Amino acid sequence: MNINTQIVNGDPGQQLVEIAKAWDADLIVVGSHGRGFWGRLLGSVSDGVTHHSPCSVLVVRKAA
Repeated sequence: MNINTQIVNGDPGQQLVEIAKAWDADLIVVGSHGRGFWGRLLGSVSDGVTHHSPCSVLVVRKAA
């Protein structure tokens, strides 16, 4: 199994989507604390990634 890492600057959600496209990713795994804007179920980064990702997204939340 290969694991790639990269440090980038900019909007986290946009950067994740762009890197996933460049890597031809199969899956993005992103965490969510669930305290998003106006009480949404997902945070703003995880919400943006799920809506704009070129591949599947797994959102992991902290256990209650």
